[in-house]
Amino acid sequence: MIYAQHARIKILQQFENSDVYGPDVLINIIFIASVPFLYYIFGLHVLPFLFLISAAINYIFYQFYYARINNNLEIFNSYISDSKMKYMISGLIIIPIFFQINSGVFNDKSLVFDTKGLINNLPIPVSVLACMVGFIMFNDYKKSKITLTAVLMLFVIMLISTVATTNGEVDYQQSKMIFMMQCIIPCLALVLGQLIYKNIHDLKFIAKSFLYIVAIIIPSQLVITWFEGESILVSYLYLFSFYQHLQYGCVIVVTAYLFSLFVLKEEVKYKKYLLVLLPLVGVYAAASASRIAILLLLLGLVTIIFIDFIKKNINKNFVIAVCLAVICTYTYFSFLTNKSGMMPGKYSSTRTEENKIEKKDRSFYMKYYLNGILEDTNTIIFGHKERPDRTNYPSAHNYYIDIAYNFGLISLVPILILIIFTLKLIVKYRHNIISSSSILGITFVTLFVIFIDNSLKVGFRQPYPGIYSFFIWGLLLGVLNDLKNHKHFLENYKQ
Repeated sequence: MIYAQHARIKILQQFENSDVYGPDVLINIIFIASVPFLYYIFGLHVLPFLFLISAAINYIFYQFYYARINNNLEIFNSYISDSKMKYMISGLIIIPIFFQINSGVFNDKSLVFDTKGLINNLPIPVSVLACMVGFIMFNDYKKSKITLTAVLMLFVIMLISTVATTNGEVDYQQSKMIFMMQCIIPCLALVLGQLIYKNIHDLKFIAKSFLYIVAIIIPSQLVITWFEGESILVSYLYLFSFYQHLQYGCVIVVTAYLFSLFVLKEEVKYKKYLLVLLPLVGVYAAASASRIAILLLLLGLVTIIFIDFIKKNINKNFVIAVCLAVICTYTYFSFLTNKSGMMPGKYSSTRTEENKIEKKDRSFYMKYYLNGILEDTNTIIFGHKERPDRTNYPSAHNYYIDIAYNFGLISLVPILILIIFTLKLIVKYRHNIISSSSILGITFVTLFVIFIDNSLKVGFRQPYPGIYSFFIWGLLLGVLNDLKNHKHFLENYKQ
């Protein structure tokens, strides 16, 4: 810890324009978040080593930050360039590989895996590791003060809510603290998105990385599904299982493809691959039985065609591929709908009754949580001390209602401020956004995730979809901030 603080003091003394606000915020949140996992892995034996672990985290963050502002990171760039590092981190953000504390790589064959609310059963995505690496290697924290402040505000408000509602009851405090960290950890990717973005060309690096992963996932998962004799996508992919593939994964895969399509559709090298993959994406969306994924795909394709029509840049091959994708989507979804004993929902025919309940009760869940928020003044402001029974009320099917129920309406303040800030910049630079297909793509995907996906689900507080979604949002904020600071940066880059 002494060495870590020495590096911190050197930063403050030697560099007048630098501060330690960024590393301070991340170090404290990461350390607090790691404690429950360390406890479940090592038990009480880990407690004497917590100070050492805290010192190690401090030392790594401050030393790398000092190295960056002192221009001593070239030694790392000689082994792996920034662009390759961005490829790797972006790929890890989206790749659906998970680990469990007790059993290593998540490899469960069940269609829907239930963690039973136990942290040691929770599949943890490798994107968590990607965030940690990203924070260390891309540590220009000054440009991410907006997102850092938003995450810190949310963390402090949730902490206040936990203290105010649990009234010193240890069991409730532990449960709510773990849930709080489950909500906060994905938010950190918001910061990573801003940190990793340097200029408009970074969107190409990220889009290529997404495309490579999607080009592997979609055909592989479809082939394995059909080989197993199923019609709805299976989660078991032999080497690993795709956790929450129907609830959240399908939307992530489709958004990643659409983002790549927006950014790379004019690149000769990638254009043909994107067009060949498009009908398969349609089949994939339909095979997930997710109406949200299908809506997303159709909205994305319509947006691209509409913008190309305005620019008088309609490509016939693209239009043919779009028509083929729509036909494939409609045909496969109709097949699922008409198949005997099969419903176009999230589960197979063996779970038909549960599927009926889920389809019927989405509005019921929202109403239950809304009524819970309005119980009394304390629940309106600070939320409840415990979550509803997961069997009967798994979530509000709306991220914002869910967070307000658990942590009060005050917890929505940082999120709403960030949404308003994002929308304000989008409106201000709308002409620049429309003129660049890359920026339009990241804007479209982010707005869909914020206003549609998380209004019908709770993806923002789930590890895998949350990290991906906040990362995309952070990228958009990085782009908008670049537009704000360099008004003419698009002159040399327009698609």
